Amino acid sequence: MFVTSAMWKMWKELSPGRKWSLAIALPSGALFLYLLYKRFKNAEDHDGKANMMMLSDYTVTEMELPLNASGAIIGKHGAVIKELEKKSGARISVNNYNGGRPAVTTEGELGAAGDCEKERVITIQGSPLAVCRARIMVHNIIRESTVLNEHIYVPQRSVGRMIGRGGENIRSMIRNSGAKIQCEERSRENRSNSQRCFLLTGTRKQIDDAKERILEKISEQEGFWRKLSESTTRIKQRGYLNEWEDPEGEHLQMGEMNDHSTCLNSKEDSTFKVPSPELCIPGSEHFEVFVSAVEDPGHFWVQILNERLLHLERLTTEMTNFYSKLAPCADFSISVGDLVAAPFPHDGRWYRAVVCHFEDSGSASLDYIDYGDSADVNISCLQSLRSDFLSLPFQAVECQLANIKQTGQDWSEEATAEFVRLTYCTQMKALHAKIVSYATKEDAIMPRFQLKDMSLPTPVDVAQELVRLGHGQWEDEQNVNTMDSESTSVDIHDVGQHLVSTVSPLQVGCPSELEESDFGSPTFRNLSVILEESSLEEEKKCSASGLEGEYFIFIL
Repeated sequence: MFVTSAMWKMWKELSPGRKWSLAIALPSGALFLYLLYKRFKNAEDHDGKANMMMLSDYTVTEMELPLNASGAIIGKHGAVIKELEKKSGARISVNNYNGGRPAVTTEGELGAAGDCEKERVITIQGSPLAVCRARIMVHNIIRESTVLNEHIYVPQRSVGRMIGRGGENIRSMIRNSGAKIQCEERSRENRSNSQRCFLLTGTRKQIDDAKERILEKISEQEGFWRKLSESTTRIKQRGYLNEWEDPEGEHLQMGEMNDHSTCLNSKEDSTFKVPSPELCIPGSEHFEVFVSAVEDPGHFWVQILNERLLHLERLTTEMTNFYSKLAPCADFSISVGDLVAAPFPHDGRWYRAVVCHFEDSGSASLDYIDYGDSADVNISCLQSLRSDFLSLPFQAVECQLANIKQTGQDWSEEATAEFVRLTYCTQMKALHAKIVSYATKEDAIMPRFQLKDMSLPTPVDVAQELVRLGHGQWEDEQNVNTMDSESTSVDIHDVGQHLVSTVSPLQVGCPSELEESDFGSPTFRNLSVILEESSLEEEKKCSASGLEGEYFIFIL
């Protein structure tokens, strides 16, 4: 009451001007204070909502981690987890599934070895975007680290190149790709299959890397076969021609050959040098051959399909180019068993041959040791075989058809003709072959082959077809000097006393596995080395006995 009276007294004492000023200032001040209060109030509400939003944006998620993927997620000394945290912005830890202490901390440090359980869980913490990014990265790593099994089928003729000598190539693939590569065993029913199945085990990346390396080897082998096919198409069919064609396109009768050109120094000509490979015959595996010459089903010659046929084509070209320009040597004398360079009367090209015997007409009966053909050639047409032309082993393999014999005393002409048709003799068409046993003939060991034509919709076994057509009969197994096809060696010393004493047990392997790095053998030495190490007298003795012995043992 007192305050009110005093204030009223003061109000009366004020002048009208002051009264108006005070009346305007009081409402304005009140309004200002109200607005200021409102502003601070709104700021407090905004900060509270912001804090609540920040708390709601923090996300924690868990993922089950396969045991085989934990190492890929963690990395060496936690390097992968550190990288994931850096890229995603989230915190990541790998814990035991049963709630034990973390095997890997958020800083990526490894826990104790005892903390690692078979079932593990990965915890991801952070903003939704960071967690989502981290989950995607973890999923990708798990997918890439999942161990898979995948089969790949490799052509049989490419298996050797893929495996390599002593498994060298396949070990390199396993080491470089990280995948496990296993060749599945074939059942007896599928042993003639033209493809082999390989099992690849590893992550998707490892399997893809291994497949790429395998396909590269297959491509290399297919390239070789294309090159070989092109080479074989250039080989003239050894049919009966009446005239001779030299490399320059001139047609010469056989009698005119001696007057053609003059002698050239061998040093001025290109020399053919091919490393001498280890002479071996494939064992239990099927391999491909050409039938190059046939006497009858019990005596024919094959060429094994491998890189050496390309060398043989080059050798023939080199010999033809060299000897077609070379004048005959007047002092050249030959004996039975000598190796000579000789033209083949039916195509005019020059080949390596061995002298079998001499005819009264002045000609020599020759066996062409790279094809198995025979011909009578005038002695004046023969030339001394240059030593470097001996570097390639003989390519014709003298052999027999296994498990079959003639119906009569000898093979009939019909049986031989049917055998020539079934084996595509001289047509350069491949057959699948397998060594079934070995036989001896004139103190020489000879492989006995099973031959199959796999190019037809239904594979044809040549021996079975001959028996079916009545051109042969199955032989008594007890009368055959056989060798188990699954064995890995056969000692030539057990066959006869007249074989070459330096020959050790034959090593059985697949020729497609041989590479140029495999060439060279202390057992079967290069013939040119034998000639160089021998004196002139030993040379004749070697050509009459030792060379002939090696020739009749295996001509590869």
